[in-house]
Amino acid sequence: NSKTIVKTEKGWKIEIPLENILDKDDSINKIKSYYFTNDNFTIMESGIDTSHALSRRISMKIVLKQNVPKVVIEEQLPQLVEGLKKSDYYRSKIVENHFKDTPADCVWIWFYRNVEQYKNGLPFCTAYWNDPKSKSPTILNSTDKKINGVFINYSKEEILSDFLNKRLSKGKYLKIVDKYLSSTSRIFGDIVTIYQKYKANKHLGFLKDEILTHKKEHDKLLSEEYHKNYPPLECTDLDQLVNNINASIDNIFIILNDSECSEQNIIQCLDMYIKMYRENIEPVKYERKKVV
Repeated sequence: NSKTIVKTEKGWKIEIPLENILDKDDSINKIKSYYFTNDNFTIMESGIDTSHALSRRISMKIVLKQNVPKVVIEEQLPQLVEGLKKSDYYRSKIVENHFKDTPADCVWIWFYRNVEQYKNGLPFCTAYWNDPKSKSPTILNSTDKKINGVFINYSKEEILSDFLNKRLSKGKYLKIVDKYLSSTSRIFGDIVTIYQKYKANKHLGFLKDEILTHKKEHDKLLSEEYHKNYPPLECTDLDQLVNNINASIDNIFIILNDSECSEQNIIQCLDMYIKMYRENIEPVKYERKKVV
């Protein structure tokens, strides 16, 4: 601090008495306690469950609070992995019944330098651990190092300045999104009405022709400017839901344009995409209200 340093022409120095020898465990532990602390991290998502029939998989996403050295991350990884192995969260009752009281056999941890990286899914460090007995281990194509069974890979590229600058202004972004949500609400209503008529007459050609008349209009709703840029940082959650809705409508057009799909498959997909739209419409309204 300002009281302990000695200013020099180029900067500063600190004088350490020769008798201050770091040869005792308590000295090393004091230094470690300064660096190796949970105060360095903000856990954004923990206990993310992506298990499947063969493997109990749990992951975590962490944003650094400061410019933490790699050695600090690497030192704390084994402890983080051990904690995640014991996660008591299951994404569904089916998963819980299958894996109840079973430690995770695959753990993934992603580190981000800031919220910008986290929001855009661009970790600078990815670490994972697989139980040697795992029936379905997951791996990266390449890793930089392995520490206590934990594989670590550091990104070779950070977020570029042009990426950070390619964000739409809040006003422009919300005008595009508000128009899109209003128009797709009407289009979706028409799709459901046409689908109900199909259920009465079972005429697949009618179903395809009537719904596909909306495709050109829908394709133009999200402009080229929208697709080439990124949303304002405060709108990223809203944007994810907008993209979910866009995908649900777009997938309806895709399946109806696929001449190789059977009628049964088309109807199953329609039911799924209509459900997907409905599951996202209330959350998107909620997120839109939050962005004021």
